[in-house]
Amino acid sequence: MKSLGVTRYALTLGGAAALLAACGGSQPPIGAPGGIPQSHTISTNMKRTGSWMLPEAKHASQLLYVSDYGSNQVSVVKLPQGKLIGELDGFDGPFGECTDLAGDVFVADSQAGQIWEYAHGANSPKDILIDTHYYPLGCSVDPVTGNLAVTNEIDTSAGPGNVAIFEKARGKPKYYFDAAITQFGFCTYDDAGNLYAGGSASGAQHLFAELPKHGKRLTALTLNATVSGLSPMRWDGEDLAILDGDPGSLIYRFSITGSTGTEVGILRLQKATEISDFAIQNGTLYAPLLNKNEVGAYAYPDGGKTVKIFFGFGEPAGTAVSILP
Repeated sequence: MKSLGVTRYALTLGGAAALLAACGGSQPPIGAPGGIPQSHTISTNMKRTGSWMLPEAKHASQLLYVSDYGSNQVSVVKLPQGKLIGELDGFDGPFGECTDLAGDVFVADSQAGQIWEYAHGANSPKDILIDTHYYPLGCSVDPVTGNLAVTNEIDTSAGPGNVAIFEKARGKPKYYFDAAITQFGFCTYDDAGNLYAGGSASGAQHLFAELPKHGKRLTALTLNATVSGLSPMRWDGEDLAILDGDPGSLIYRFSITGSTGTEVGILRLQKATEISDFAIQNGTLYAPLLNKNEVGAYAYPDGGKTVKIFFGFGEPAGTAVSILP
């Protein structure tokens, strides 16, 4: 099996130790309403094999996709009910996820060097993009052009990490390198089509870059607060939100002007010390909690206590919310 340093780093934000194997059931509720955690007992129903999806998935207005790095599956949860209505199988280290305006979901299959695309509520991929020689970790879709950006970790056989851009989310990518960054973590587009990415190099763990709209190369992005370059990031509609790598329960918000990001707020998530990713949709932040094998939902941008908990995962690594067009 391939070695994946950034993935291991992201999976151990806050110092996680051994992680449980994933479990699942046949069509059970996978969540608990309200802010009080419920029992973590997994359904004893017989586990399905292979990918499956209930017919109602295609008509659900919102679906939460949770990649499970331990079981090599992606769970699909109906929102806001918290009902498990599908599982996608066949991955080798699924990690970061993203969606486009059509509701399609992209899953970075880190160990396989692939990106899987699924239509909203579908149980089989509509496309599998090849990212040869690299370990894709994060992704984001440009709302302006439909281009798919994928952040790649370093591969000793192919050179330093990079950002791969698949035009219209199809075909072969164009790779963008940064002389200062040897391995990339995650990325996100803003509403105008500017791409932001983070990474690290030997002795420098807090590096960020931008690919401006219509830009030809990556340029340095400077932030006025110290956050890990390998941490997940999302555009929240106004600001760049970045997870703090240690202790992993803080979300920093930066206002971007030119090549500079200025901190405008910090979101504190209570009892969430090991977050591997997060997604933001309609005033709610969804975060995989590795220390509890759960996904917690929080008010955004307020933070604080969980407003809902989805449980029943093994190693929840990535999250994305698909909206029915």
